[in-house]
Amino acid sequence: MKKFMAFFACTLLPITGCGGGGSTSTSNDEPSADHSASVTVNIPFEASANNIPIDCDTVLTGLGIAGTDASLKDFRFYLHDIEVTTDASRTLPVTLDTSIWQSNGVALLDFQNKSDSCSGDAKETHKSISGKVKLKAGESITGIGFKIGLPSNLNHQNPTDAVSPMNIPGLSWGWQAGHKFMRLDIAPVGGITRPTDGNYNGTSWNFHLGSTNCTGTPALGEEVVCGRSNRPEVNLNDFTLGKDTIVVDYSALVANANLGQDEGGAGGCMSGSTDPECAAIFTALGLDLAEGSSIRTPAQTVFRLK
Repeated sequence: MKKFMAFFACTLLPITGCGGGGSTSTSNDEPSADHSASVTVNIPFEASANNIPIDCDTVLTGLGIAGTDASLKDFRFYLHDIEVTTDASRTLPVTLDTSIWQSNGVALLDFQNKSDSCSGDAKETHKSISGKVKLKAGESITGIGFKIGLPSNLNHQNPTDAVSPMNIPGLSWGWQAGHKFMRLDIAPVGGITRPTDGNYNGTSWNFHLGSTNCTGTPALGEEVVCGRSNRPEVNLNDFTLGKDTIVVDYSALVANANLGQDEGGAGGCMSGSTDPECAAIFTALGLDLAEGSSIRTPAQTVFRLK
């Protein structure tokens, strides 16, 4: 199984693996003193569940330990600190293009193709990342690393004053004006029961990832410090440009969760360190639930190559 996803390829001179679905091209930039030049790159992403692409029109089947079926309500997440590794043993930053989906080193991926929790009109999605990386002649890319979420200096701000894609109301969080790093919401067929509360009848199983245990009020100019960062770090290797797509596997995320049942707290997992539903989800993302930090073992299982 391939570990991690590389991003891009192709320099001014031929590089193996060029062409196909992901694309690269050289820019008009002149080579620098170290003989490197900016290379334009585009990498496709796919959200899937049990190898079926996710969208608002597809029923998700056989999810979690109970084999739950569900419909999609929301599927969006942020990426930042994107870097590539090369066959010259170099780690290089990727400079993202600027658009409504990408700015300030942050990219938003959105697989929800209808508005209003998948019940409204068709809307635009964003399933790829584009940018530039400086490669030397003959150098090729062998891997990529990135973090889920927003960096702390962009996380705690008023969404009405922020630039896109940090200004989306549905991804803002009331905790110290933070953001939802991931919002992955589904509606399980048959609803959600709570064994400890016979009166509970939930309809949505939501996963909202964000920094928690935060102090400081940004509206008063105070620095916000969060005890649990909750920013998963992902590193993928062996990416073949034109053949591979970066897959976000929802079925792997919830493989050890029961989506038709909730043991306490909010319906699903809202990143609470004591929420019974969060332990399995955080493990799949390679996060320590108690500390909110990335761990190397066991490795994350959500992001893979196809």
